[in-house]
Amino acid sequence: MDGGGGDRDGLLALSGKTCPLCGEPLREVPDIIDELTESAIDDGAEVRHIEPETELRTHQAGALLRFELPPPEAGAR
Repeated sequence: MDGGGGDRDGLLALSGKTCPLCGEPLREVPDIIDELTESAIDDGAEVRHIEPETELRTHQAGALLRFELPPPEAGAR
């Protein structure tokens, strides 16, 4: 699955040409799932393969976050 990555902020995205965090161009990522897995392992995350019988079956990737996400900035999507 193709995607894009931002080297400055570490953003990984399925689409887009510009990083929404810093405004720099995203580099092409030929396998976004592989890149996501490598990034997670580099950051000390535990990576698990989800069995097909679970409700996560239809998703490409999922995460259990240790901390809540910050609220979106005003005017952000």
